[in-house]
Amino acid sequence: LVFFIPVPMVVLGKRQGLKVSILSSIAATILIGLFLGPLNAISFGALMLFVGCSLGFAYNRDYSPVFKVAIGIVGFAILLIAVVASYEWVMGIGFTSLLLQTLEQSTSEVMTFYQTANIMDAEQLAVAKTAMDKNIEMMKLALPSAFLLLPVVFGMVNVIVSDMILKRIGYPVK
Repeated sequence: LVFFIPVPMVVLGKRQGLKVSILSSIAATILIGLFLGPLNAISFGALMLFVGCSLGFAYNRDYSPVFKVAIGIVGFAILLIAVVASYEWVMGIGFTSLLLQTLEQSTSEVMTFYQTANIMDAEQLAVAKTAMDKNIEMMKLALPSAFLLLPVVFGMVNVIVSDMILKRIGYPVK
């Protein structure tokens, strides 16, 4: 879904320019807010605004593919920073601590379910608990690199998807 939300703004940006894509992004955000609620509207609206409009501007100016990918990466990086900061501001808790707290809570719930359902014996439960704890520790180590790679992957895939759709509707793409 993250790959297709910005595409209408990219097409509008290619055809009409930056002003029209920004206005359309704001209008779409309002409509999403009416149908899906304000939290979805903010996240989808930010995705359309930061990524869709910036990529639409890049396609309108016929920038090189490398520059389009760079713009997509910057757009997704700004979006990721905005999401993490909004979690901090709205919920009053850090995004990573919330994520890790949720993982630990779900792990304890799974272990409780396994104990009450008598699916595993005590030795198997201990092994499973150790494995889950190790996985959480590995996620703590991998989270910073995931935050760094996420905009790169999403930016590249979004440019590829936008290229395919623009070619499909008849626009020449570098």
